[in-house]
Amino acid sequence: MLLKAAKLGRASMAALAWLLAGSLGRAATAVLAVPLIVGLATRSAGTWWYLAAFLAALVVGTVVDLRASLAAFDVGLGVAARHDSVLLGRIRGAPLAWFTPERRQRLEQMFSSGGIELAQGFAHLLAPLCDAVFTTTFVALGVFLFAPGLAWVLLGLVALHLGAFALQVALKRSSERRWFEAAERFGRALAEFSRLQPLLRLSAQGAEARVDEAVEQQRAAAGGLAVTSVVGHQAVTVIRVAALVLIPLQVVVSLTSGATTAVEAAALIVVAARFLDPFMQLDRLGATLAGALAILTRLDGVFEVPAGAVVVRRGGGEAATPQERPDTPAIRLEGVGFSYPGRPTDVVSGVSFEVPPGATLAIVGPSGSGKSTLLALMAGLMPPDAGTISYAGVPHDVLGPEGITERTSAVFQSIALVGDTLLENVAAGRPGATVAECDEAARAAQLSELIARLPRGWLTPVGEGGGQLSGGERQRVTLARALLKEAPVLLLDEATSSLDTLTEAGFMSALAERRGKQACVIVAHRLNTIASADRIVFIEGGAVREAGTLDELLALGGRFAAYWRQRQVAAAWTLG
Repeated sequence: MLLKAAKLGRASMAALAWLLAGSLGRAATAVLAVPLIVGLATRSAGTWWYLAAFLAALVVGTVVDLRASLAAFDVGLGVAARHDSVLLGRIRGAPLAWFTPERRQRLEQMFSSGGIELAQGFAHLLAPLCDAVFTTTFVALGVFLFAPGLAWVLLGLVALHLGAFALQVALKRSSERRWFEAAERFGRALAEFSRLQPLLRLSAQGAEARVDEAVEQQRAAAGGLAVTSVVGHQAVTVIRVAALVLIPLQVVVSLTSGATTAVEAAALIVVAARFLDPFMQLDRLGATLAGALAILTRLDGVFEVPAGAVVVRRGGGEAATPQERPDTPAIRLEGVGFSYPGRPTDVVSGVSFEVPPGATLAIVGPSGSGKSTLLALMAGLMPPDAGTISYAGVPHDVLGPEGITERTSAVFQSIALVGDTLLENVAAGRPGATVAECDEAARAAQLSELIARLPRGWLTPVGEGGGQLSGGERQRVTLARALLKEAPVLLLDEATSSLDTLTEAGFMSALAERRGKQACVIVAHRLNTIASADRIVFIEGGAVREAGTLDELLALGGRFAAYWRQRQVAAAWTLG
């Protein structure tokens, strides 16, 4: 995926052209050295022309090399920018379940160093690689003018060197991949071993075995890495030694056969030395390139989203723009099912209900029944495995992630704040909103008192992740942000769980004032929140067991009625 992201564009083609021109210039100086040396040794009349051509090729080649180096850096920066762009695009389209701890860790690596390492790799490897491939080939072709036999030897050495280089890169890439996987396994085993120490010390079940196994795997991978490094290095060294034998031998053969003079033989030895120079870097370049490719291999795993996991728009066109109509539900679920990867059972199965525009629906049920998963599905954080979620009559796979985001506003139990000011965190709900509009949202979310109390008011920094605020304060900030957005559908997942009773009552009162302006779906446990809803859906085992108004469900005397009585008893219970 990343290699595809680095496909050639105009800048890459221009850089390649400059690099080829630089290789041609360096080869020209090497080949022109033969007639120049012969002319100087024999005092030939045309020597000055060769000298002028040699100097011109040297100057032009130096200028071209400088321009090629700059072009290579441009390519590196372009690849880094493309890398970040593709990464951000994939993150925006990936379902929530895709963000496992391992992938989040790799994402951090990619953002912190992936693009930089790609840029440096392209910038620093392109020129030496072109030198090793093209300059040597051009020199060998130029030698055909003076010693065809030696030229064939040089071409053969080019093929051998490049073959050894490819072998070195392949071996090192494979061993580095195994090393990285072993290191990851060791890290996970060690983290688990540390986390479970209290339980392990009580059970005394020899928990060190898993860590020991991971250590052995890492040691084996390290040994393989060392072996492949030695093998690759030795392959390049053997060919280099062979070159030092074959080139002088072929020159001697040409000299003894009379095909070349002694002066020409000496000049060809000089050219051969220039020919071998780029290969001296191959050993170092092999390790560098293998390291870069190993990084790409590791990071490519982040892009491997299972087929169908990313929500896409049918037809490839623009998202439909739903029109609110009184007879069209603001949101409707039809036979929705979902299961998390690696789990044998569905978290949600066959769920169907609808919420008219301006109505409030409470989703109620025991812990682990799939309520929060349902809200995440409605918010478009992940696509359902079965069924359809429609927004004002438009299916989720037609709207796409961006369309769903535009039509929903959500507050989840896990609160997300950025390390900026209160104002920036609230205004993120609707970029471009005025301070007065933010004030109104803050009033509804019971945040105004906090803003008035703080010395810097709206401009108070919240700290990284909102660390400068209490849990209830962070929750009020996210509520204000969701209310400011004014999306047609408001989704609240235990959105008042961290609020005190008085603050919660104020928020519910403000929410009641907005009734009729937007549909609201609330995952609730508190009795007053449940009672304020127009309709209630009781979820158990990932399926809808009962649905209706509060009076209807209590009169039914089923699972919801039993749940309601339990909550009443719990609310009435006090110490002493």
